[in-house]
Amino acid sequence: MSSIKKIYKRNISITSQDIGKNFLVHQGFSFFKVTVSKDMEGHKFGEYVFTRRLFRFKKSSNIKK
Repeated sequence: MSSIKKIYKRNISITSQDIGKNFLVHQGFSFFKVTVSKDMEGHKFGEYVFTRRLFRFKKSSNIKK
């Protein structure tokens, strides 16, 4: 049973000791669960967490004719 560590700094590099572990990476307003695989070694935790939300304009129903 693996424990989950919280990471607040997104610029921490992923090492070989982190492979197979679960982390909660802070994304500004909440935490995002990241499971580390072999391909992620050498990269940063912040590369796998999106901080921006998708924005769309809402269609207005009050259109004057």
